Amino acid sequence: MTGDLRIKLAGIGLCALIASCSTGDVGVATNVATNFAPISAASSADTKGLPGYSSNPSSANPSSAAGASDPQPSSVADASYPTTPAPLPPTAGSEAAGRIAEGARLAAYVLVPTFVFPEMTASAALSTTILKNPDALAILVPRATPQVAAKHGMIAGFSSARKTVADSSGRSDSVINAVLSFATPAAAVVAATDLNASIGIAKGADSADVVLLNGFNAAVTARVAAEATSKSVDVFVARGSVVNYVWASSSGGSSPDSIELLAQKVASMLTAQLPISEVFVPTQLVDLAGIPADREGLLAHTVLGSSEGGSVNKNQVFDFQGMKHFFVNPLDDEEALTAAGVDLVSRGVTTMYRAADPAGALVVQAAFWSEYGTYYPAAPEYEGPTDVPGVQCAGSAGTFFVCVFSRGRYAVEAAAETVEDVTAQVRAQYALLAGF
Repeated sequence: MTGDLRIKLAGIGLCALIASCSTGDVGVATNVATNFAPISAASSADTKGLPGYSSNPSSANPSSAAGASDPQPSSVADASYPTTPAPLPPTAGSEAAGRIAEGARLAAYVLVPTFVFPEMTASAALSTTILKNPDALAILVPRATPQVAAKHGMIAGFSSARKTVADSSGRSDSVINAVLSFATPAAAVVAATDLNASIGIAKGADSADVVLLNGFNAAVTARVAAEATSKSVDVFVARGSVVNYVWASSSGGSSPDSIELLAQKVASMLTAQLPISEVFVPTQLVDLAGIPADREGLLAHTVLGSSEGGSVNKNQVFDFQGMKHFFVNPLDDEEALTAAGVDLVSRGVTTMYRAADPAGALVVQAAFWSEYGTYYPAAPEYEGPTDVPGVQCAGSAGTFFVCVFSRGRYAVEAAAETVEDVTAQVRAQYALLAGF
């Protein structure tokens, strides 16, 4: 189940849309206000078998039974969403659009912190995102850092953030794992040195140096507020043509982690991430405009949102490895989606998963439907649009509506605040997949 669905529905009852949510799940991004850090192009085949990923079994038992009191979809005009493939340009067409596409590609080379720290299952929406240019680093690190990254020619980046669910005392631990691409290994080395200096300047007198267990020097911030203690450790490390940024924090409650334990977490994250970073080959700035705008036609066959003012993470195609950042809990989905052969995922208004074959798409549908029942057992099932074979829907007025279905080798998630909207999404998406 996508984080998309959880954040999109967080404000209305369910939850998803990581990185386009502005609800209470901003956790790790609040460093901007507090001076704490929060929390040639390769093909999709290049990401297979990356180290550091683990799995967890996920049940897959779909049910389509509907009760007599189920809400019924009302008549809708399917014209609210296009039903024929969008005429997308063959390439990004500009450096700015190419940077975003490069960030989406880079996501497959960034390890979700949950795979290193299984207890960190809660998403941190604003800090899980494509970094479309150096200025976007302000989401993670305040003041001087974006300017330093621009000076050394940062191309694009991707940041993944997870946190623990706050305990009874209010304590929550967080980790951000971000990767920034540069033109050459030499540029990355110089950039990392200056970026580390910049976070020390940004944090001011509260910062000091600590030596991590594996020898990396990191900046430390430890501040005591009137009601809570917050501590964090962060560092930039060059590897290959990228600079890795890791930030670990413990805040709230009466006993946050020690600086030494936070340093160990940073070291553990780096140990898992650096071998993946080494194999990433950046697209050079002069080639960004030529990056394909729609990988293998998926976006053209997805219900897309407006390109104006929307999340940078939407209307994009991600490799399966990159899509894991947007799952509610990637440990829940790893086994089922791997078994289904999912390789590419498009994220628009709907989210569409390409499996190896139609049987694999049914596996994805079953896994997500089972998760809906687990996460939201009170959401009643209802009969979805009868002209979409096999669709499964749940929800109620005043909360949310969600549907999942498959057509061919594609499984689809749709969600909305009204039954009319989700029905229109489902019908349009089903039509877009005809013959695809």
